[in-house]
Amino acid sequence: MHRESRTERVMGLFDMWREARGNVLRKQFDDAMMRLKGANEPAMSAFFSNVEATIEGLRELYRTASDSERKAILKHCRKSMNQMWNRGDWPSSLGLGISCLNVESEHVPGDDAAYVKRETDKIIGEAAAFFEKNRY
Repeated sequence: MHRESRTERVMGLFDMWREARGNVLRKQFDDAMMRLKGANEPAMSAFFSNVEATIEGLRELYRTASDSERKAILKHCRKSMNQMWNRGDWPSSLGLGISCLNVESEHVPGDDAAYVKRETDKIIGEAAAFFEKNRY
């Protein structure tokens, strides 16, 4: 009979915490989508514009960052999102939020994080298509 070591117990708790983080990401995603519901074309344009402008740079930055750097990146993004929201630019704030959810969910285990990753990938594709359609 295998007795669980202290390291295995700690890692098990860490994994549970990380999966719980996926649940938080799911709730944040659902909240953002609820706030976008019924948005008009100028609002959706601003939303897609921010997604398109931030996603690639954020992916590169996040992918190569350490855990503490990732935490700092997300903290900086939340501060920027709050500033945008407070000055009335809620579509751009939500766009940056979607970019953040996308990059973070890629590094979090569990079904909820996978759902957020899949759905934000779709939005990123919609943003690219929106601007491709409007270029011509």
